[in-house]
Amino acid sequence: MKIVCENLIEPKFVEAFEKFIKQAYHRDSTASETLVNMLLEELSKINSNVEAALFQDMLIIIWERIILPQFERHVAKRPTKIKNYYDILQNSFIEVSDFFVSEMTALHHVITQSMRYNKLIHILENLTISLDDLLFRYFLEESIQESKQHSELGFITFTAFLTKQRDKTIIKVTVVRCSGLPVMDTLGKCDTVVKVTLQPRQTSHFSHLKIRSTDPVFNDLDPVFNQVFEFSFFTDVNELEEGACLQFTVWDKDRLSADDFIGETLCDLNSIPFDAPKEFKVHLALPDLKSPSYDVIEHRCPYEKTAEKFIRERSLLVNEAGENLIQKRASRFTIFQDIKERIRTYSGSVTD
Repeated sequence: MKIVCENLIEPKFVEAFEKFIKQAYHRDSTASETLVNMLLEELSKINSNVEAALFQDMLIIIWERIILPQFERHVAKRPTKIKNYYDILQNSFIEVSDFFVSEMTALHHVITQSMRYNKLIHILENLTISLDDLLFRYFLEESIQESKQHSELGFITFTAFLTKQRDKTIIKVTVVRCSGLPVMDTLGKCDTVVKVTLQPRQTSHFSHLKIRSTDPVFNDLDPVFNQVFEFSFFTDVNELEEGACLQFTVWDKDRLSADDFIGETLCDLNSIPFDAPKEFKVHLALPDLKSPSYDVIEHRCPYEKTAEKFIRERSLLVNEAGENLIQKRASRFTIFQDIKERIRTYSGSVTD
C-alpha cells in the first residue's frame, strides 16, 4: 500500500501542492479551494476502488507521508512577508485537516492529537502576528512554566513598587538578598551577582532600558545586597500586554572566565503595587525553550534580526544552565570532596 501511495498518488499530490503554493504566493484567494477540490477528487477515486477498511488505512498513510510533510516543508522554508500567504496556507491546512477528520471517523485522533499537527497549527496561527506580541506571549508562558518548577537553585528576595510621573511609569526595585544558592566554587561557596531588567526587552516599550547589576558578594551562599534600581518607560502598565515582567538573573562571578548562570525569576508587572513597596521571595528557575511561542519566534529568525537576537540570548542562558554547568558543579564538588578527604587523611597521619 505504501508503494502504491509513493508511486501513484504522491506525484499528483506534490504537483498539486506546488501549484497551490504558487497561487498562495500570488495571493490568489482560490488557492485553498483549488487544492481541496483536487484532494477530494483524487481521494474519491481511491475510495471507489478499494474496501472501506483499506481506504481508512490509505488515508492515514496519505496524511502522514504526503499531506503533513508538504505543509511542514513549506512552513519550514525561509519565512516570507508576502501579505495573506500564511493566511491562505493556514486556511488550506485547516480545510484539508477537516476533510481527513471527517473521513477518518474512527481514527480522527490520529490527526487532532498529533504533536506534528498541533505544532503546525500553532506556527501557522502565529506567523502573521507582530513579533512584539509573540515576545510578550513567550514571557507569559515562561512565567507560568517557571512558577511550576521545584528547583534547588535557591531563592531571591526583592521589593518593588510603581509610581507615575507625568507620562512616565517608574518602577523602583530593591534587590534584598539571595538564599540557599547552590555551591558554585571549589571551596563550597558562591560569588554572586544579580542582574535586573524588564522583559520583553526587545519590544518598543523596553528597548531603551539597560540591564542593571548588583555589586558582587563573594564567598556566600546567602548573599545580602540591598541595592536599589529604577526603571522608567512611557507606557501605562494597564496598557501593556500580558507577559510584561521584571527579570532577575543570578550569576556566579568568575574572575578568570565568563560568569556562570545559576537561575532566573520573572515577576509579572501586574503583581507590583503602586506607591507602596511589596516584598517578594521567589524561587530561582531555569529557562524553558520548549514553549509554543518560542518555536514560532525561532522560525522567524531568518528574516527578523530582533527575533534572532532574542533566541541567541535565551539559548545562551539555557546552555549555561545545561550539561556544562551541571558538569562544572559536579567537578567542583568532586574537587572539594577530594580536598576535604586529603585534609582528613593528613590530619589523621599527623595525629598518629
